[in-house]
Amino acid sequence: MRFILKIGMILVSGVAIGLLFPTWWSLCIVAALVGFLLSEVPRRRAFADKKQSNIGNSFLAGLIAGIMLWGVWAFWKDMGNDMILSNRISELVLSKSIPYTMILITALLGGLITAFSTMTGGYLGVVIKSGFAKKR
Repeated sequence: MRFILKIGMILVSGVAIGLLFPTWWSLCIVAALVGFLLSEVPRRRAFADKKQSNIGNSFLAGLIAGIMLWGVWAFWKDMGNDMILSNRISELVLSKSIPYTMILITALLGGLITAFSTMTGGYLGVVIKSGFAKKR
């Protein structure tokens, strides 16, 4: 349930903040805050000595939300100029005119940036919520 909530919160707040502050790093701050707020302190498993963390879920939620947000945003902006920029960049980088590949690459890079931001926020939340700072 938290997984879907993380994706939804990143998408909704990412669009809202992206419209107010149209910088590429605004989604990173939103994703880190969502990762921090929805982080869980790891619980001990029944038959294991190690604690199980849910940081992988944060990473995957950030990846999915980032790919969707950055991909739709890049496609929307690219359709506004009749794909002129993505055609030229794909000819420069790939030596072929494949504009949709550049949108896909943009979505994947944006998804990775968002995923690492969400994971960082999740780690910070686990450290603060578990009281690690108090033990030292």
